[in-house]
Parts: sequence; structure tokens; C-alpha cells
Amino acid sequence: MSTVIEERLRELFAADAAAAPPAQDLVAVTRRGVRAARVRTAWAWGAAASVAAAAVAVVMVGVAVPPEPFQDVAAPSAGPVRAPGMVSETPGFGPGTKLSLRPVSQVLGAAAETAAREPDVLPRDDQYLYMREVGRDGRVNAERWYSIDGTRDGLGFNRESSGMARFVFAGCRDGRYISGTERGEKCTPMPAYLPNLPTDVYAMVRYLNEQNAHLNGDPAPNKTNSIAKDMWHLATSRYLRPAQRAALYQAAAKIEGVTVVEGAVDATGRQGTGVSWRFGNGTAMWIFDPVSYAYLGTGTDTTVQAIVDKVGQRP
Repeated sequence: MSTVIEERLRELFAADAAAAPPAQDLVAVTRRGVRAARVRTAWAWGAAASVAAAAVAVVMVGVAVPPEPFQDVAAPSAGPVRAPGMVSETPGFGPGTKLSLRPVSQVLGAAAETAAREPDVLPRDDQYLYMREVGRDGRVNAERWYSIDGTRDGLGFNRESSGMARFVFAGCRDGRYISGTERGEKCTPMPAYLPNLPTDVYAMVRYLNEQNAHLNGDPAPNKTNSIAKDMWHLATSRYLRPAQRAALYQAAAKIEGVTVVEGAVDATGRQGTGVSWRFGNGTAMWIFDPVSYAYLGTGTDTTVQAIVDKVGQRP
């Protein structure tokens, strides 16, 4: 991304943030938890054939203190859970993929309207956000159960070359980890649902800007990269109610350098309308249904989300 675009991004977010009503520092506890010395954080943020994978912040606690929680939960199948789609070598692109001159606000505005019409489910604190990521080969690459309020243990599986790696997300209750090798040590809960996340586009812009204010003195690409990660992380690794997701899509439309890609191909081989932006050396792309503008996925994976009552429950 050019210096001019980066500077424009800084100005645009600063201007929109100034115009917005004051917003609470909604996930300060999450960021403090991520930055705490005792918390080991993994941002799975890489590019595969120049397409970024989702950023996921997790507390890795190693082997839990016996008895280890959730031993009865089996890992996902090693085989494909669906037939691989007809996908190209370059994720997100196919024979008919091309850049479009359509305004990005038109696409993300329609996507926001569709998101806002989705059923509004308010999760309970004792529930879990279930997530499953399925790759282009039809196999499950990752599976997660995140505690809604962050006070209960969660579980995750990651596909690695040796098979499915299993790990526990330690719950944080009364300021202390409740399991794992760091059981009893100080912590801050990392909730899967942020009830006070903005539902207004200007408040969302302000929120994103405030969460990255520590980078105001850095080169512009650093802040752009961080904002892009935050948007991706919220969209893919947190539970968003319809109005919150709509506000996030509208905020993304305000970033300079975002482009519309017609004929984008998601991980199942479905064609859609892509919204793409660059950050650092990577590229992110959300792909939407070309008619309804419902979110389909990315060029590298499709994601299933659901609210469930316990770890191990699958929709």
C-alpha cells in the first residue's frame, strides 16, 4: 500500500473518530490479557499464496493439571468433511475473477444490511462460541470452543503435519486461571462475546482507532496492519450480534485501498463478490454472495459459527 494511501487511512480514521460519539474502551481487558507477561499469545496471521488467514488470539496453557478437562471430546475427522470445491491455485481467484470499479461502500453497505437482518441471538455467559474452519481440501483445519464470558475453560484443535493438536483455553475466574500449568496465577478474562462492542459505524471507527492509538507515532503501515488484523479478528474469531457485524462492515468500507473483486472464489469453489485489502505483505479478502450479500468465507477457508451449551457440542 502506498504512502499516500497509508496517510489517507490515518487521516480518514482520525476524522471519523473525531466525529463519533464517545465509545467505551470495550475490550481493554482483552488487550491487557494479551499483553500480560504471563499470557502466551498466538496471532495466527499468515499469508497463503498472498491471502491472509484469520487472526486468532489464544491463551496457550500447555498440558493441564490432571485431570485434564474435556478428555471425552474427540478430535475432528482426519478425512474431508465435505467434497473439495473447484478452486484455483491462488486462493480467492478463479478464471473469471477481475477487479471491479464498483464502490466498496456499495458492496459492504449491502453486506451490512444483510447482516443486520440475521437472527439476533443473545448468548448466556455460561455458553460457548463454537467455530470450525474448513480448508480448500474439505478437511477441518481448526475447531474451537471459546467461553462466552472468558471465565470457563475452552478447547481447541489445530491441524498440523503430525495430526490434530489439542489445547485448552484456560478460563479466568476471580482474576486467576482455573486450570493448566498456570492455574492460580493472575489473569484477565478473554471473552468470546463483547456485549458493548459498537453497533454504530462511527463508534466502530472510533473504537478501531482507539485500540490502535499506541501506533499513532509509528509508520502508517504499522497502524494499517493492526487495524486490518483487528477487523479480521472481530469478524472471524468473536461472536458478533447482527448490528455489531453490520457496523464492522460499514467501518471497513471507510478504509482507503479496499477494492471490489468480481468472481471471487471461496474455499468451497462458490463464486461471489470479494472485498479485498492489503496490509503489510498480506492480502485479506471477505467473499459475499453476489445476490444476497451474505458472508460466504474467504479464499482459504469457510467458517462455521454457533452458540452451544458445552465444550464438545457441535451444531
